[in-house]
Amino acid sequence: MRWPGHLRKAVFLERNSRFHGRVRDGRRVRTVHIPNSGRLGELLFPGNRVGYRPRRANLDRRTEGTVLLAQTPSGGWASIDARLPPRLLLEYLQGSQVSSWGRLRTWRLEPAIPLEGHRGRLDLWLETNRGAWWVETKSVTLVRDSVGYFPDAVTVRGRHHVEALTAMHRAGYPVALIFVVQRSDARAAAVDGQTDPALYEAVERARVAGVPVRAFACRVTWRSVRIDREIPFAG
Repeated sequence: MRWPGHLRKAVFLERNSRFHGRVRDGRRVRTVHIPNSGRLGELLFPGNRVGYRPRRANLDRRTEGTVLLAQTPSGGWASIDARLPPRLLLEYLQGSQVSSWGRLRTWRLEPAIPLEGHRGRLDLWLETNRGAWWVETKSVTLVRDSVGYFPDAVTVRGRHHVEALTAMHRAGYPVALIFVVQRSDARAAAVDGQTDPALYEAVERARVAGVPVRAFACRVTWRSVRIDREIPFAG
């Protein structure tokens, strides 16, 4: 997936709120949108280099652009847009086959959870030559010792998604939970039980019940981001 428009390099200054921050682009200080509700403390800190897509401010928008990239400690780039994993997975499936899923035929974004008592939506419904799958993806940006950890902040919504997948699996629906590490320096992925013990327990219950859990790492450059390879899910 190529980045839309032209990205500019800037220096991150501060995070004003969950979805807004400020960057310095040359001599100009710009208010920017941050498309991620996580803490991102290892990526969005004062002085770190970021890439943002500028746009002209107007009365309807508080921001002058959107931060899409942040430099990692190793000098590479991390994609911080938490909205991308479903589309990255679709793009990957259009060019590759995930074992046990087969070849992608069609899909639908944000399908409603098809069980009574479970409100909300999942990320994807996929149809392949081997059947249909209900899929929830999670965006991973935190990497420690080559392991991508999710989440970096407590996510009640994420736990509800996992619990819904588990209930669907028990009811006979084909489902999958996918972790997409939007960096290239991860060799495995895991749930951070210290950050969110309730989510960790929910994922463990899902695995015991038989919900497939998979993880992928991305190749992130100044021009594009794409899923590069499947990596082990370490639990």
